[in-house]
Amino acid sequence: MNKVEFSQLRLAPSLLAAVASKGFTEPTPIQEKVIPLILQGVDVIGQAKTGTGKTAAFGLAILQLLDTTWKDKRGAVALVLTPTRELAVQVAEEINELGRNTRDSALPVYGGQDINGQLRELRGREYRIIVATPGRMLDHLERGTIRLSGIEMLVVDEADRMLDMGFIDDVVKIIRAAPAHRQMMLFSATMPGEVVKLSERFMHTPEFIKASGDEVNVTAIHQYYVSVEGRLKISALANLLKEKGISKGLIFCRTKHGADRLAGFLHRLGFDAVALHGNLTQNSRDRAMTHFKEGRAQLMIATDLASRGLDIDDVQAVINYDLPEDEKVYLHRIGRTGRAGSTGDAYTLATSIAEERLLKSWGQRLGAPIEAIPADTRKAEFVREEKQSEARPPSRGGFRDRRGGGMRGGREGTRGSTRGSRGGMRGGRRPDARSSRPRSGESRGEAHYPQHQGKGGGHLLAGAVQKDLF
Repeated sequence: MNKVEFSQLRLAPSLLAAVASKGFTEPTPIQEKVIPLILQGVDVIGQAKTGTGKTAAFGLAILQLLDTTWKDKRGAVALVLTPTRELAVQVAEEINELGRNTRDSALPVYGGQDINGQLRELRGREYRIIVATPGRMLDHLERGTIRLSGIEMLVVDEADRMLDMGFIDDVVKIIRAAPAHRQMMLFSATMPGEVVKLSERFMHTPEFIKASGDEVNVTAIHQYYVSVEGRLKISALANLLKEKGISKGLIFCRTKHGADRLAGFLHRLGFDAVALHGNLTQNSRDRAMTHFKEGRAQLMIATDLASRGLDIDDVQAVINYDLPEDEKVYLHRIGRTGRAGSTGDAYTLATSIAEERLLKSWGQRLGAPIEAIPADTRKAEFVREEKQSEARPPSRGGFRDRRGGGMRGGREGTRGSTRGSRGGMRGGRRPDARSSRPRSGESRGEAHYPQHQGKGGGHLLAGAVQKDLF
């Protein structure tokens, strides 16, 4: 079978030059199939996961049509809907890289960011490509600051996740606000009934394309579990990280509170860790992603926000600090490693016989057994503050700071953090080395990991107001 090259896909020289600058000569299977259909004006349903090249598939097609068929149209011409703000930023960045030699660029529009800044961007220049989360897109429609009357292309990305997060009704409202004659693309990793109904209601005789290689390659991921008592999890995790020499690891927690807390603990044990979850400000989330992707942070402690839709390369290992709720989430988590022909490791800390049995059953169904390895629960010592400050200069924005430890969701490193106090890592000032010793009334087991409670006795995020995250 003859291989297809990008030069055979009827793309403008400016786009081919941008693709070549990224080091690509051959399209992925979904790009090869989807781009010609879109250029012919056909509606497309693509079943594909992150990492298959779907963003470039619709991005290149949109840029080509803006340069030819829609050359003289003004205002918003193409709208891409994504479930999370991280994905909105990521999609817009990729489209802008592909369109670097054209007159068009994409504007990401999402909640958790000052809307006035977005309004200034919209007034300052003409954006014909909008990449938006549903909630913020509806906000702009109600304000009349973005109009969809001129939309020619509507893309719904990660449709199944839109469904999981409860955004399908918002997506329907946005589709109805666009002209009925517009072309539409829908991408989804799975095709649940509600997603199928969405395509039947709003798409015109769409072509269905399933990307090859869209499943997680479990054979490329070495899976292990560690049996450990719950009170010894921190020590077991720290010793595992050191023993395996994990230089780029993604650690999953069940809750936002737990992710913050674990990031703080790991900081004090001498690891460069950042937290990623929905209670952080957008600047903190962007900063965490940048530091981790660029290798300036060794570990990312995340909730399942990061298990799908984020394209993070070269993750050496995934660690389930907390067991995920089901096999599907487990698969999505471990799929962040062992990508693009590389191999990776996945570790899970199991704290009961029931969790061990559950992991074994998942491994059997996946056709890739999860191997038991012994836990090293030797006490992990905290690094003294003086050593930390010498090795890693303080920085703003949620990373190590002399005034406060761990990842903060709002005013990073300030004395006025939520429920701020001088004691513990949740307050304004960072505790000195003595604070790692057990206080009166604490047990001696794992009590060398302080509970991070200052005079106010509360968590950093306790009582924090949930913001418009999407």
